[in-house]
Amino acid sequence: MCINFLMIGIVQCLFSSFQTAAGTCILPSMFRNSVWHDSTKGDLNFTNSTMSGWQMTAYSQSVSQWECFIDSAYESNGYLIFKSLQKVEFGDVTFTGYMCMQLTKVTDYSYYYYLLYTQQRNAAEERILYSENATSNYSTICNTVSKEPLEQFHMLIKSGYEWEARQYCPTPILGNFDYTYTGSDGNVYCQNSSDQWRVCSDRQTMTFNYTTCNKTIAYSKGGQVWCVGTISSSYTFVMVYNNDSSVDGSTTYRFTCFSISSDGLNASMVPKNCTENQIPTTFAKRHDGQNMGAKLAMTPYLTCPFTSATSKVENVNVGAVVGGILGGVILIVVIVGLYMFCKRSSTVIQISGNEARGSVADDKVDSARNPQIERFRVKEDKMFNLSPRDDLMPTSNHIIQKNHVPNNERNSAKQSVESLSVNDYDEQFSHRVIM
Repeated sequence: MCINFLMIGIVQCLFSSFQTAAGTCILPSMFRNSVWHDSTKGDLNFTNSTMSGWQMTAYSQSVSQWECFIDSAYESNGYLIFKSLQKVEFGDVTFTGYMCMQLTKVTDYSYYYYLLYTQQRNAAEERILYSENATSNYSTICNTVSKEPLEQFHMLIKSGYEWEARQYCPTPILGNFDYTYTGSDGNVYCQNSSDQWRVCSDRQTMTFNYTTCNKTIAYSKGGQVWCVGTISSSYTFVMVYNNDSSVDGSTTYRFTCFSISSDGLNASMVPKNCTENQIPTTFAKRHDGQNMGAKLAMTPYLTCPFTSATSKVENVNVGAVVGGILGGVILIVVIVGLYMFCKRSSTVIQISGNEARGSVADDKVDSARNPQIERFRVKEDKMFNLSPRDDLMPTSNHIIQKNHVPNNERNSAKQSVESLSVNDYDEQFSHRVIM
């Protein structure tokens, strides 16, 4: 009997440990207690360990509540694994749903993901494992062989950070276009030659002018969408986010996916996310084979691809740039102002004797060439009360003051000055200037 009690205790302990381990699954920090826009499912509400809003139907029963099941594979593989909180029943069997998302970061506020499992006919073709047996092996839930096709990626954007999630639109769509719209019913619209699909004014934004053709593009009533994610293979698949204040989910949608040809002349579009095997020149198909979405034939009248001279600069803080420029200008003005103030405040210019009068040898040569120069110097020195051959420049802390000069000496000096040529006077007297 003791052995039986011991075995029961061990089983209960293991079961309790499994429940504790499962209960401690915590979502990555960026998802906790936040709302995210899912391109396929709408708004998802996250807590620390649960997700609601990801709705699907399995065995004709609705499921929209999920809990974090395994978080250990996120850091290594990007796997986020959920278990449904709502069971579904079929006959006498009760099933639990298991979902594996493989996430890839685009920005701090946006991700794209794929579901890793085969499509289930009894779950409306969703890629969710439904099992009557509990499993904790993520390699069973995350079947990489059955991963969604490349073009079927889903986008997640954090609510309130839509602007920060913007990306540059891909090269084939960088231009301004005229376009023709063909609906899934085969009707053709927008056949004017002046329809406008513009990207060049803001290469993160597609803008549609509905003046000449009111057929909405990208299911946007306001005519403006932001590029938020791009996947490239044989074609370019770009996801756009509709900036309308509200959408109704029937004629307007929050997300649209374009399949675009490499030359940018053809595109197909569908709401939410692109479909398997979607190509630019034909309609996308529903699971039942019916056409969906629309086709567009485009004629560019301006292209604006990025070149080395127009490299991409993302997330530029315009205020910081302008503030930096203004700050630099103000600093330059202050430095120049201080320099001018200091210059004007100076009362004595310090220059060497040789710079002020030239060398002694030069003086002798000039005197020999023109005796009147020497006479002028003598008269000039007497005017300033200095001997003819004294050092004629003051020291840095000495300002020469002009003394009273008798009239006869002033007249004599004036005559000497008048006897000089203009050039000689300028050359000699310029060395005597005192500020």
